[in-house]
Amino acid sequence: ISQARNSEPSVAVLVDGVLETNPAEFNKALFDIEQIEVLKGPQGAIYGRNAIGGAIIINTRDPADEFESQIRLNYGNGNSFGAQGAVSGPLTDTLKFRASVNYFDTDGFLENEYLDRKADPMQDLSGRVRLLWEPSDTFSADLRLSASSLDGRALYFVIPRDVEANPFSTFTTAPNANDVDTPITLDNPGENTRDVYNAALKMDFTLGLGTLTSVTAWNSTEEVLTGDAWDFRPAANSIFNALIGTDLNQSQFVDLDSWSQELRLASNAEGRVSWIVGAYFVSTQRFISTGNIVDTGAGVFP
Repeated sequence: ISQARNSEPSVAVLVDGVLETNPAEFNKALFDIEQIEVLKGPQGAIYGRNAIGGAIIINTRDPADEFESQIRLNYGNGNSFGAQGAVSGPLTDTLKFRASVNYFDTDGFLENEYLDRKADPMQDLSGRVRLLWEPSDTFSADLRLSASSLDGRALYFVIPRDVEANPFSTFTTAPNANDVDTPITLDNPGENTRDVYNAALKMDFTLGLGTLTSVTAWNSTEEVLTGDAWDFRPAANSIFNALIGTDLNQSQFVDLDSWSQELRLASNAEGRVSWIVGAYFVSTQRFISTGNIVDTGAGVFP
C-alpha cells in the first residue's frame, strides 16, 4: 500500500508508544534502542491511525534503576566517524532519567566524476532525553524530548543511457536496476539540511476496570532539498538542454508542525474478553514548496 510523496504514511510508526505524525520523523538515526517490532498487515484495531499496511514499534531503552553509562566509537571507510553515548539512572526515589546522543560524519562513498568529489558526504547529530516518573503503583508519566540535525547532499540519481553523448537515448534506454556502471555526473552537488524536534508525554493511570493512557505529542520538521533535475547530467549534456536550450535544477522546502492527543482505555489482562476503546486527534500544519528552476550555472537557489 503506497503513499503519495510528502503525504501520510500507510504504516504506523510508534516510538515508546507514541505515533509519529510525520513520515520524515522516521528517516533519522536509530540509537540506544531496546527493541523493534515489525507487524505486517492492517493493525488499526490496536495501533489506530496510518496502520492499514502494518506497524513498526520502536522501543528505546528505559531509564535505569541504578546509574550507568556507555559510549561507542567507530571508524570506517569514507573517512567515516561515529560516536554514541548514553547515561542513565535515578534522580529521586520516583524519578529516573536517560540521556543519549548519536553523531555521525562521513566524507561519502560515491564519486561524482564530473566535480571530482564525493556525492554523498553527511553529518548528523541526534539526541534524546527521557524522564520516567513513577510516584505510585497506579500512575506513571514518561516524558521524551528529542532533536535531530542533518547536513548532507541530495538527489544524486543515475539515469542510464545507451549512448552517453546522446541525450535523447535517455528515452530509448531500457530501465535496468542492475546497471551500476553509469557514473554520477552532477554539476550541482545538491544539499539536504533537516532539523527535527519532538516532544511527547505518555501517562498511564491504573483503574479498577483497566488502564487509562494519555499520549500528547508535538513535532516540528524543517527540511531543504536541492540538486540537479532529471536526467541528472551536466548542463551541456542534459535532456532539457537538448529539448529547450537550458538545463534545470530543483529544490523542495518542507515546513511541518503537528501536535496530537490520544486517549485510550484498555481492559485488564484477566478474563475471557479483552477490550480497548480510545480516541485520537491530530492537527497538522504543512507547507511545501517545490520548484524546477532554470540552471544559470550559479547553483541551486533554495
